[in-house]
Amino acid sequence: MSVKKCPFCAEEIAAEAIKCKHCGSMLDGRTPVFDYPPVILTGPIMVSAVWNLLTGAWWGFSGISWLPCIGLFIAVPYVILAYYEIMTFQRAETLTPQELYRRCGVLAICQILLGLTNVLPVVCGVLLLVYRDRLLAYEETPPM
Repeated sequence: MSVKKCPFCAEEIAAEAIKCKHCGSMLDGRTPVFDYPPVILTGPIMVSAVWNLLTGAWWGFSGISWLPCIGLFIAVPYVILAYYEIMTFQRAETLTPQELYRRCGVLAICQILLGLTNVLPVVCGVLLLVYRDRLLAYEETPPM
């Protein structure tokens, strides 16, 4: 096994190394990803999911008393979107940046469309659209 010295810390490492095991520097010029998935995306996803569950519950239970059947019809999309958001949040660390990028786009559009009567989901949807472009700066696979 051939070795070389890290250009950043001067410790000996394997010649094929991509990242220094001593100082953590990327040897191929890429910047390491420390915060994958970015909190700026996962935060709005979870806030939106909780809001959608509460909205769905209100339409499903309280809304039924004055709008029979219509309340459930309105509640179902909120609950489906909340489920999709929770699944995305739970799997965010295993998704590639490209997959998370696509999911954030879909979630943002759905949030904005469903949230036209509420302000919070619209804000979360706009945040997802604005900040999902940061995913393109990440390396191909998330760090382990």
